[in-house]
Amino acid sequence: MHRKIEWDVVITAALIGVISIIVHWFMGKDKSIKLTGNSTFYTSVGIGIIVMIAVYMIGHNLIAKRAKEIAVGIILILVFLRFQPENMYLGFGSVKVLTAAVMCLYVPVYGAVLHKYRHGGILELLKAILWMIVPILIIHKSTRVMTEIVLLSAMIMQLLYCIKKRWFKINFLLSLAALAVIVFAASLFVDKTGVIGRWGHKTMSNVFSLDDSTVQSFFDVNLVGSSGKENLKFLPKPDLDYLLAYQANRYGLLPAIGIALLVIAVIAFGYKSVFRCKNDLSFLMGTGCLNVLLENTVINIFENTGTIPYTDTFLPFFSSQTSYIVMAYIFVGIILSVCKGKGTRDRFFRYAVRNLMRY
Repeated sequence: MHRKIEWDVVITAALIGVISIIVHWFMGKDKSIKLTGNSTFYTSVGIGIIVMIAVYMIGHNLIAKRAKEIAVGIILILVFLRFQPENMYLGFGSVKVLTAAVMCLYVPVYGAVLHKYRHGGILELLKAILWMIVPILIIHKSTRVMTEIVLLSAMIMQLLYCIKKRWFKINFLLSLAALAVIVFAASLFVDKTGVIGRWGHKTMSNVFSLDDSTVQSFFDVNLVGSSGKENLKFLPKPDLDYLLAYQANRYGLLPAIGIALLVIAVIAFGYKSVFRCKNDLSFLMGTGCLNVLLENTVINIFENTGTIPYTDTFLPFFSSQTSYIVMAYIFVGIILSVCKGKGTRDRFFRYAVRNLMRY
């Protein structure tokens, strides 16, 4: 089915890309810090927008029709990477794709898989739980435990929605009990391997290896303008993990808060639009994307303010990891398709622009 491109949607998405490019352009001029992926950020945004349009044109319905095949493909990729000495990236020749980003793409696909099990019984519920648990168990020795937590929590929320809708023709409490027991058993298996303990040791070591003022100074800065401190050179990954902390110290607290609020606003408007979807498939896929973006945003903010230890995370649309940038725009493409679908009253970015103009 051919889809007419809504250019106001594309232009708004491009505007967010332009703002992020401006932020990284100024960071690139700062010779006092070590950047990880700033030089490729502009290209990454361009690729992300192109992929977003492609996903939007393909539509979430086509993705849903091949949901199980796509899910199996992602799981096979995880299996392949699981037995490699270095499982952080998936290599396609000279192109490296971050494994964590690939894993995050599993969430909206899982929502489409769940939709196939509606009107099922206990067997379908067990299958739905297995589709959720299997990729988590495959990657349980990965050092990216925070990614596992985000994945698992996002998929649990999707499954809880299905249970609440009584899709599975079994007792409601029994459904919750089955979910709780299996997730608990999987958690014990993961913990038995010691991965959580290793992750905790690693993250705390990373925190204590930093200058104490690096993260704690997030709120000890000027509202606008440089803090005048010399701790920026000790800031790890200032264009990826600690972008907000860098902005607060270099340009002031207000610019850092502005960037965070921009990301949160896009996600919030997305939720408001997706919540108007009367189609369960659209709701599951849309909220799956938004849950992943929201959880990573919140974790990144907590990390930058020193509330939680250092961990691998990203700020959607702004962190300079190509895989995360493209993933975020793929999610936007899915959300745009969902909001365009039958039974949706608002357009995602059109709604965002209309509401932002009121302020």
